[in-house]
Amino acid sequence: MDEPLDAQETQAIQTEPKDLTENTQAFEADSQPLPAWILAWAETEEDLTSRTNLGLQDTESEEPFIAPILDEGDAWAQEETLLKEPAETLDDFLHAGDLQSAQKLIESHKNEPEFRQSASKTIRKHLSLDENMSQLWDIYENLNED
Repeated sequence: MDEPLDAQETQAIQTEPKDLTENTQAFEADSQPLPAWILAWAETEEDLTSRTNLGLQDTESEEPFIAPILDEGDAWAQEETLLKEPAETLDDFLHAGDLQSAQKLIESHKNEPEFRQSASKTIRKHLSLDENMSQLWDIYENLNED
């Protein structure tokens, strides 16, 4: 049923070209003339604005910008520090090889199910058969107990 067609069996369909001028209409300009004041304005060659040294005079006389001094209690003056999620902090500890800090962080957040799940995934990325990482395996087992 799904046999390939030979090029000899296919035939081009003959179509007649469409007449594109069929649906076109001649454009007629507005029959209302423009107001006299617009025509008079367009005929003048006088430039009413002086374009020479635009803005240069204004900027040369200005004093340099000095930022305002904000009070320490002002909300704009306080630097916003973003708090990391515990799992992100755990990942930082593991990258640095600080397994004691990682263990302490896990013990402090062990009762949080969301943390346990994300920490488990984070630790798995760092697990290896290296002897130096044997403590990490203990941390991982401790996290997944209960």
